[in-house]
Amino acid sequence: MKQVAVLGSTGSIGTNCLQVLDALPERLSLAGVTAHRRWQELAQQTQTAHPRWAVVTDESLRAEVDRTAFSSKTELLFGESGTERLCSAPEVDVVVSAIVGAAGLRGTWVALECGKTAVNG
Repeated sequence: MKQVAVLGSTGSIGTNCLQVLDALPERLSLAGVTAHRRWQELAQQTQTAHPRWAVVTDESLRAEVDRTAFSSKTELLFGESGTERLCSAPEVDVVVSAIVGAAGLRGTWVALECGKTAVNG
């Protein structure tokens, strides 16, 4: 089974990717999700799918985010370092970058450096 991280999971490409993962549970499992500012939607995704990691990439929201809104099975991370940790985790096989423009480059680059399959949405 492939473990997948979805960068930008609250956008249209990211939510479609999560639907595909949900439809193929025998082949794919969600390891982690990221969102920039939509932490409430990200929290809901963790309640549904229970990934190991969730990353809010906008560090300025650290004090605002309600950690109790996230699944107790999900470790909440913040900022670029959180994205790097997710994308470099040995458990992650595939990183889907569903982020438009330069914002998605760092996570994709880290995944490639670690020898993972990286897909741009």
